[in-house]
Amino acid sequence: MPARLPLKLPRARGARRGTMPAYFADRVWLPQGWATNVRLSVDSDPGLLTAVQPNTVSDDAIRLSGPVIPGVPNAHSHAFQRALAGLGERAGRFANWRTAMYRLANALTPEQLEAISAQAYVELLKGGYTSVAEFHYLHHGPHGQPYRDLPELSWRVLSAARHAGIAMTLLPVLYGHSDFGGEAPEPGQQRFVNEPERLLHLIQRIQEGTRDQPDVQLGLAPHSLRAVTPETLHSAVHGFRQLAPTAPIHMHVAEQPGEVDACQDRFRQRPVAWLLDQTDLVDDGWTFVHCTQALDGELEQLARRGVTVALCPTTEANLGDGVCAADHFAAWQGRLAIGSDSQVCRDAFAELRALDHSQRLRHGRRPGITPRQGQEGPGADLLTRAGLGGRNALGQKVGQLVPGARADLLVLDPEVAALAGVPDERLLDALLFQQPTGAVRDVMVGGRWVVQARQHHAEERILSDYRTVMAELMPQLG
Repeated sequence: MPARLPLKLPRARGARRGTMPAYFADRVWLPQGWATNVRLSVDSDPGLLTAVQPNTVSDDAIRLSGPVIPGVPNAHSHAFQRALAGLGERAGRFANWRTAMYRLANALTPEQLEAISAQAYVELLKGGYTSVAEFHYLHHGPHGQPYRDLPELSWRVLSAARHAGIAMTLLPVLYGHSDFGGEAPEPGQQRFVNEPERLLHLIQRIQEGTRDQPDVQLGLAPHSLRAVTPETLHSAVHGFRQLAPTAPIHMHVAEQPGEVDACQDRFRQRPVAWLLDQTDLVDDGWTFVHCTQALDGELEQLARRGVTVALCPTTEANLGDGVCAADHFAAWQGRLAIGSDSQVCRDAFAELRALDHSQRLRHGRRPGITPRQGQEGPGADLLTRAGLGGRNALGQKVGQLVPGARADLLVLDPEVAALAGVPDERLLDALLFQQPTGAVRDVMVGGRWVVQARQHHAEERILSDYRTVMAELMPQLG
C-alpha cells in the first residue's frame, strides 16, 4: 500500500489557484426553482460562488452541457464500512452485524483505512454527494494503543477525502463505554475509546493541521447515550464549545428499541427527552442521527428546538432499525438531512427515494412527505430539504447555488433515458423516483471538477488500492 497521501493535494482539473472562472448553463435549479440562461461565477480559491445571474448572455463563460443542480450534503458516513457493504447480510440481528463490523474495524491498518475511505468517497461523489460528515470513531491501534501522532487515523480519512475531492466535516467521536451506566468497553471497541480530555486534544491537533483547508470543517460526535456518561458528555461538549463555539455536534439517538428501553431504565426518560432536558448542551447546532424510535411528540420538540435529524433510510432498513416518522417531523418544519451511514447505498437520489418510500409505506399514501407550498413537486421538495438540512448538519455553506455558497454542483445528462424529453417541472421527480443510471455526468466541489464525463480524476488508482485492500481483508472478514 502507498504511504499516506499528503493532506494538501494539487487542485483538480479546471481550477487553477486564484482564478475566477465563469460557467453558463441553459437551466439551473436555484432556491426559487428552475432558472434559464444562468451565469455562475466562481472564485476558485476558496471555491465559492461569487455571483449567480439568471437570464444573461455569457459568450465568455464556459458552457455546461446539461441541467445543473446543487450537490447533496451527506450528513452521516462511516467510510470504513464500505468494506463490509454486502458482506454483513448473514449476521442476522443488529448485535451480530455489529460484531462483524468490530472485526473489520480491528483488522484495519492506517493505509487500508485510507484506501477504503477514498473508494467510498469516489462513489459518493459519483452518486451526487459533494460533501460528507464523517462520523469518525476509529482512533487508535487494534488494542487501543494510541498512535505516536494521536490523530493518525483522522489524517487518513482527511487525506482520502482530499484525494477524492469531497468536502468534509470531520466529527471525531467520543466513545467511552459499552452500555448505559459506564459499562467497560468491550474488546472490540478499544480502538474507539477516548476520555474527553484526550479527544479534545486530538481535535485541537486537527484544527492546527487544517486551518488553511477551506473544504474541511470540524465538529464533535458523542457516539450515543450508551457510549458516554452524563459527566463525560457535558465535559466534552463544554470543552469543545470553547474550541469551536458554533461547530456542529452529532449523536446517534433513539436508533434501536433496546437502546430506548435501556435509557428509560437508567434515566427514567427516553433518549430524545433526556437530551432535550440538557438545555445547556443541545441547541440548533446539533444533529440527531436516525431517530427511528422517536415518538411524534419528541420529533415535534426537536423541530421547535431547531435540531437537525439525519436519516439514513437504506442503512436503517438494512439493519432493521425502524422507520422515523419523517413526514411528521417535516410537517413541523423540522430540518431533515440524509446520509450514507454504512455505505450499503452511495447514491444520494436513491437515499432520498428510500426516505420518501418509507413514509408511503407507513401511511399508504403518496408522496410520503408532502411538498411545501411553492415547491414544484416531491422531487424538488426532497432535494431542497436535503440541501438545507445538510447545510446545518455539516456547518458548511452548501446545498444551494447562491452567492457565498461553496461551488458544489452536479451537471445532469439530459440525454439519458431517465431524463429524456422530461420538462423542467418534472425533471427532479424523474431524477429521484426511478433508477436514473448515468444521470450525473459532471461533479464540481469547491470550484474544482472532480468528476467529468462520469469519470473521477483519480478513479483508477483509488480503485486499484481498494482492490488490493479487499484481497488482504477477505480472509479476516470470513
